[in-house]
Parts: sequence; C-alpha cells; structure tokens
Amino acid sequence: MNSKILTLLVLLKSTSVLKREKLILSYNICYMALLKFLYKKGFIQSFFVKNKKIYILLRYFFGNNPFKNLKLISKRSYNHSVSYKKLCILNPQKNLMVFITNAGFMDLFDCKKFKKGGIALFFC
Repeated sequence: MNSKILTLLVLLKSTSVLKREKLILSYNICYMALLKFLYKKGFIQSFFVKNKKIYILLRYFFGNNPFKNLKLISKRSYNHSVSYKKLCILNPQKNLMVFITNAGFMDLFDCKKFKKGGIALFFC
C-alpha cells in the first residue's frame, strides 16, 4: 500500500473537519488517481495542477463535510485484501466503500459489476 494515498486521505479529513475550503499539496501521481476518483464520485468540488502544486477545492453538503465519517480500513502496516467472493457477501449501504484494484480505484458497486477483488482502502 502506498503511504501517499493514506496521507492524502488523512489530510482531506483534517482539512474538512477544520471547515477549510481548499487544500494545497505538492504534485504526486498517486494523488491524482485518487483525486480523479473522488471528483467522479462527488466528494470534492474540483482540483487542478499549477506550478507543481495540486489545488483541491472541497465540497460541503449543507454545511456537512463528506469526509467526517471517513474510516481507514487498510493501514500502512496491514493491507486488508478482499476477494470477489467476499465482496459478494458485503451489503452495499449508504456508505461509499473504496477498493484499490488492478484497474484502479473502485467502489463496492463497481467491484461487483466488474467482478474484481482488491485492497479495501476506506469507507465514508
């Protein structure tokens, strides 16, 4: 597991708890893959790259931050890998559960749709 991904998630959660609207990070290719996924799912308002910096604008739904209930499943020392058979047992709830697969970042619904297992990253 790349520790950069976990660092980005922790930074997003702490920034949203402090009710800040933007976050500025140094450019990293690992950040870009996760930010594209979060933007597609509607968790961040936008992001752009300028002068080797990534500017992230967070989204708030009626004053509630989407990263408030973010729980990391995999840690730096332990990756929680889940096979497709175990994914079929999981019940999709209102929460978004994110996995790292060989096809990139996917939520629980997409993993079941494409029959992929992976490393459970977090849920919100």
